[in-house]
Amino acid sequence: MVVILSIINQGELFIIKELDPRIIGYLERNIDGLMIKTENLQGVSGIKYLTFPKGYKLEVEKNTIEIYFPEGKLSKGPIKIFY
Repeated sequence: MVVILSIINQGELFIIKELDPRIIGYLERNIDGLMIKTENLQGVSGIKYLTFPKGYKLEVEKNTIEIYFPEGKLSKGPIKIFY
């Protein structure tokens, strides 16, 4: 299970709990410049902080995180992560 804490400036995303390592690997392979940081804050371990390069757009709906590529970068649709 993934719980969204916040999205900041359409390019930064806080999440809590561990994402499937396959999802992290996929994001690292397909998004150049993605930064991933894991922290322990106020007794909660494993908080992930993802920072996407400029131009990426993030949308969160009920049980889905959608990551849209910058225009002209790739012709494929968004990456969808279900939680």
